[in-house]
Amino acid sequence: MSGRFTCTPDQLKAMFISTLQNDSSIQADVRQILDANAKFQSQLDEIQTSVNDQNKRLDKLEERIEDQERYSRSFCLRFVGFQEDKGRR
Repeated sequence: MSGRFTCTPDQLKAMFISTLQNDSSIQADVRQILDANAKFQSQLDEIQTSVNDQNKRLDKLEERIEDQERYSRSFCLRFVGFQEDKGRR
């Protein structure tokens, strides 16, 4: 034997579970990690909501810009070959 510790996957799983169940410091660390994860998930949800709101606002602004450009183009038409009536607008 080379001095290495060998075990089956089932034995390793059983040792891992036993350690988690019996070691209070590991349990506290796991709880702390889970709490931090919940906090980060909450922040991520808030950010996602904000991004969605900003995307909706951006879509509306792009639509308004397109409408303004279309309006501007419609008043900048030049008709060639037609006589302009100076008295009328």
